[in-house]
Amino acid sequence: MLRTLLVGTLLLVPAVAQDTKTKPAKPAQETAVHLIERKLGLKFSIFWSKVRRNIVSTDTPWGFAIRSVKKGGLAARNGLKRGVIVLEIDGKPFREINELAKVLRTKKPGDVIVLDCARRKARRRLFDRKPWEDVVIKLKLEPKPKKRHKPKKPKRRFL
Repeated sequence: MLRTLLVGTLLLVPAVAQDTKTKPAKPAQETAVHLIERKLGLKFSIFWSKVRRNIVSTDTPWGFAIRSVKKGGLAARNGLKRGVIVLEIDGKPFREINELAKVLRTKKPGDVIVLDCARRKARRRLFDRKPWEDVVIKLKLEPKPKKRHKPKKPKRRFL
């Protein structure tokens, strides 16, 4: 009896699997890090930013330090450099990388993102209480680059 039960269930399983229609897979959403790198040309130092916020500085318990800037990218053209700390996005504290990605997803090409940043002063004194200067940078998002149409080469026909 157990044997017939097992054989019967094995025969039914493929039939049930064929009846159910599989839903088409949703396109994978771009990760926050990749989106920021593609649109702004920035990479953030997440680990060291969290160390700075929790251990070194209690003045700003938010913000991320820029690890690298893509040459020719939107951020590089607007003066952002390595070591600058982005503190606020559109007036809101920048606590997680996903917050910047959410802002980038809601903005359209041509919209402006205001970044409140802190960078080291060019000239510092030995007992300077505030070695950072506050900088406000406005980034205007660019439209997606259009794909260039390459004319097709005529096919060679051999006689």
